Amino acid sequence: MAPYEALYGRKCRSPIGWFEAGETLMFGPDLVYQAIEKVKVIQQRLKTAQSRHKSYADSRRRELEFSLGDWVFLKVSPMNGVMRFGKKEKLSPRYIDPYKIIRRCGQVTYELELPQELSSVHPVFHVSMLRKCIGDPSLITSTEDVQVTEDLTYEEMPIAILDRQVKKMRNKEEASVKVLWRNQQRKEITWETEEAMKSKYPYLSKGRSHGLARQIHRFSTAAAVEELITPPVQVNITKLLINGQFVDSASGKTFPTLDPRTGEVIANVAEGDAEDINRAVAAARKAFDEGPWPKMSAYERSRIMLKFADLVEKHNDEIAALETWDNGKPYLQAAEAEVPSFVRLFRYYAGWADKIHGLTVPADGPHHVQILHEPIGVAGQIIPWNFPLLMFAWKVGPALACGNTIVLKTAEQTPLTALYVAKLFHEAGLPPGVLNIVSGFGPTAGAALASHMDVDKLAFTGSTEIGQTVLQLAAKSNLKPVTLELGGKSPFIICEDADVDHAVELAHFALFFNQGQCCCAGSRTYVHERVYDEFVEKAKARAMRRVVGDPFKKGVEQGPQIDSEQFQKVLRYIREGRDSSATLECGGDRIGSKGYFIQPTVFSNVKEDMSIAQDEIFGPVQCVFKFKDIGEVIKRANNTRYGLAAGVFTKNIDTANTLTRGLRAGTVWINCYDVFDAGIPFGGYKMSGMGREKGIHSLNNYLQVKAVVTPLKNPAWI
Repeated sequence: MAPYEALYGRKCRSPIGWFEAGETLMFGPDLVYQAIEKVKVIQQRLKTAQSRHKSYADSRRRELEFSLGDWVFLKVSPMNGVMRFGKKEKLSPRYIDPYKIIRRCGQVTYELELPQELSSVHPVFHVSMLRKCIGDPSLITSTEDVQVTEDLTYEEMPIAILDRQVKKMRNKEEASVKVLWRNQQRKEITWETEEAMKSKYPYLSKGRSHGLARQIHRFSTAAAVEELITPPVQVNITKLLINGQFVDSASGKTFPTLDPRTGEVIANVAEGDAEDINRAVAAARKAFDEGPWPKMSAYERSRIMLKFADLVEKHNDEIAALETWDNGKPYLQAAEAEVPSFVRLFRYYAGWADKIHGLTVPADGPHHVQILHEPIGVAGQIIPWNFPLLMFAWKVGPALACGNTIVLKTAEQTPLTALYVAKLFHEAGLPPGVLNIVSGFGPTAGAALASHMDVDKLAFTGSTEIGQTVLQLAAKSNLKPVTLELGGKSPFIICEDADVDHAVELAHFALFFNQGQCCCAGSRTYVHERVYDEFVEKAKARAMRRVVGDPFKKGVEQGPQIDSEQFQKVLRYIREGRDSSATLECGGDRIGSKGYFIQPTVFSNVKEDMSIAQDEIFGPVQCVFKFKDIGEVIKRANNTRYGLAAGVFTKNIDTANTLTRGLRAGTVWINCYDVFDAGIPFGGYKMSGMGREKGIHSLNNYLQVKAVVTPLKNPAWI
């Protein structure tokens, strides 16, 4: 046979003839291909192949020796449709990629990993990636399908069973393997013969026939994203809220907010910039200096906030649907947890409005001393995209209860719910200018707000890197006080006495909640060595059972990541984890070709110096570490620049107390995780932020302290 050259985007003739993207072609062992890469170059490629640049591809154009049984690392390329036999086409560039593995064992070749680029989770054997065909396929007259006979379970990856089955098939002349991949449902599996496929695709019968009884299997999986539900809500508000009116941006510009399920546009929203921030701050300043809000009785402020909470509760379902559509989180999470928590927070702070009291303190000499708590003025607030509603409540609630006025900048990814609830605030009777909302981008609107000379206070929630920039801008302008709630890399410590099943479930929730997009996610799971192996197996099984899909569907536990940037960031960290000595237990790939869905991923044998151990991934990636004793794990858990939260799972109260005292974190959860309440303060140590939000502590962020000293007797000169 003549060699089939198709590497690096060259035109080729496919020796198999035809196949369809997203489907697995079954073929006999006589179609065995010789790879051009040998195992000894793998480590070098792991360091250089990530970029996949043409310069790298050019440098690898040389043949190397190969022997059966070697592991070869090849990119399994997707096809954008059906490729006919004999038709010459220029395929997409396909550089050697260390993340796709094909294993050769005896006479059977099969794939272990799933291509990221495919429109479904079906693997494809793309033979044009290989150099030579050994044996003449035209001589094959029949094949025998030898399928895996053992049941594949979520507790055991297919590779282990395939290894055993392949050994049994080594002496067979012809064989093919049907693989039940991870997360695959055990129903709706159909087989179609070559004749059926030719009937469906008439052009397949053209050209030379190989005489192969090819069969293709299709299946739906728990990880496959099926037809999406139309969101049960409409977008009616897309303009800026300034001085009680919804207005266009000064520039007239808009930007699209996208549906994370598809990447398609939901609506075009007014894009505020520095000029709009100036208008909003001017309105807030006037409302504070001249308006009724700071001078209004605390009881009346409380009444308006309570009425607003009632309106939000009345519109619970619409608000939750809008949050899910704009953010991608499961609808039930938004409807049954986040909107009710939003309501609870505003009722909590409404209750504080008439309870902010001053003090009278004794002083030396004949003087009367009062300590007053007064509103700080115009508060600038910047909220993130992962919890748009809750962060709105965390910031707006205490600021209004204290009598301040506000300019709030939404995250550009999720502006819709803030604008929706702002309309309800004005229905509740909030005076114009008290709450102003500008949707826009950080470098323009966000920077203008942080550096504005007429903003008296700034509160920011987001990444540590942006938090540092915000702090600098605030300091260089008018030295306004700043509250920062930033990133985290929180440890979740599972002790040797833990009930492993409960620990697995709690650790799973601690990490995967909200698609892993949570600043306090338990992203470093430390497990005692005595229960480590059992935990890893069960954590892997739990992750593989996690239901990923349309967040509007019942039973879905995980929706898409927020946007393409975050999606690619998470996949990059997964690749870095694969390149390290960590063990990928499950997941590690995207789901589908539309939207930003990622498989729940678990790494074991993670070391502290790995990027996945140190950096905030902000995605569904669980990293499992092994530890020996309490002193060691405290030291390792604290070995990070972050200090936002921590979790402890143990039956021993002494162990719990030791860990609680030793861990440098703003919140420590004992035998629970992500328990939030309006009265519980939240914030971090170290580079996880400054100040606290929620509870009575957040009120102090929006109050100035004034000392008033008066003599008990009039001076003689009066």
